[in-house]
Amino acid sequence: MIDLFRILKLDYKEYVILFKSGSFYISFDEDSIILNKLFNYKIINLKNNIKIGFPLGNIDIVLKKLENLKINYIIIDNKNIINKYENENNVFSNYTSSVYEVININNRIEKIVDKLKSIDSDSINGVLNQIEIIVDKIY
Repeated sequence: MIDLFRILKLDYKEYVILFKSGSFYISFDEDSIILNKLFNYKIINLKNNIKIGFPLGNIDIVLKKLENLKINYIIIDNKNIINKYENENNVFSNYTSSVYEVININNRIEKIVDKLKSIDSDSINGVLNQIEIIVDKIY
């Protein structure tokens, strides 16, 4: 599915691409970040990409909001486009700057986690305690 997403993204750069998959709709990469921002759906990290999924029953809410926000979309089922929304004032690109911000933040977090994993077991509790204190002060 991710391969098809990447192929479709070449022609539908300014669209949210949704795949019907069983009892869910799924999207990937930058589109999943946009959907996370709009609907707070959980992002799932995979090896080389990210994805998001939501139940079939939510599709009307998702499509209505995308249309109200003037964000183009296509829906794919069995490798065929079954629904397509195009607005001449498409604002998909307005959301891409937040995509790169999220990707950058996720990359920074992954680097921190990798560094934490390399700390010896005698020191890690002290480091984690300090991190928890800092985070608690923020929130």
